[in-house]
Amino acid sequence: MFEHIAKPLGYCYFKAAPTEYAYHFRNGVVLHEGQGIGFWCQLTRDSVMLIPLSEWDDPFTIQHRCRENQLVAVKGKILYQIVSPEDFIQHYNFSVHPVTRHHYTTDRERMVNRLIDTISDCSRVRIRESSLEELMNEKGELGEYLKEKVNERIGEWGMRCNWIYIAAITPTSPELLDALEAPYREKLLMARDEVEAERKMANIRYQRQISKLEAEARKQELAQQLELVAKEGMIRRERKELEWELERARLEELSKYPPGVLGLLALEALAKGNIGTINLTPELLQLLRGE
Repeated sequence: MFEHIAKPLGYCYFKAAPTEYAYHFRNGVVLHEGQGIGFWCQLTRDSVMLIPLSEWDDPFTIQHRCRENQLVAVKGKILYQIVSPEDFIQHYNFSVHPVTRHHYTTDRERMVNRLIDTISDCSRVRIRESSLEELMNEKGELGEYLKEKVNERIGEWGMRCNWIYIAAITPTSPELLDALEAPYREKLLMARDEVEAERKMANIRYQRQISKLEAEARKQELAQQLELVAKEGMIRRERKELEWELERARLEELSKYPPGVLGLLALEALAKGNIGTINLTPELLQLLRGE
């Protein structure tokens, strides 16, 4: 609220961020301190120390000899933060200009270098007692070990290590590195060949499945055609039987007529469409009666 008040001559208003812890000194005496606080600062007599409380991360690379007396490089990253500003200012000077907030010292770089030196010192014995293969296979365990050992050292500085990640452990000798990578390259080639073989087998299985489905489809189609032919034959057979039945019924009906009527019917059928009128004479009637 005070930053809106007219600035007195030779003063400035300083406001720390919520993730910063600020100290306001005058003649070596702390006038104000706290996280995210604001205060008026006399430029010619006062000093401000600003301690960040958020997490920081910095990369590191260290080198030590392992049990085989091979020089190995350990690359990783450390995640840390300041947890006790009171203890921290006993070791590092993070004084800043009240207006520009530029640091007066290079203690930030000195702190990082000291952290890396601590990691190197804590890892020396562990690396010396381990083989190269053990180190390469236990990167996670090495990170947890270093985190515990580093915290034992930096706690008195008001700091805490939250995580140490080991990204790579490699020998510095190019010949040894190439020898170590050879089995890995061979595994990659074998894996590639296995993938290619599996792809070919999958393609063969797919083609077989397609052929099987096509054969089943052709078989089903042939069965349907045979069934259709059988149905058509049955229809033709039933039609023939019906025609025979009708013919037999007609013959039975015709057998009931006298021979003369049958002759007349035959003559009618023969002359159908060709004879317009038939005159029945007495002689023709006698013939039809069979007299």
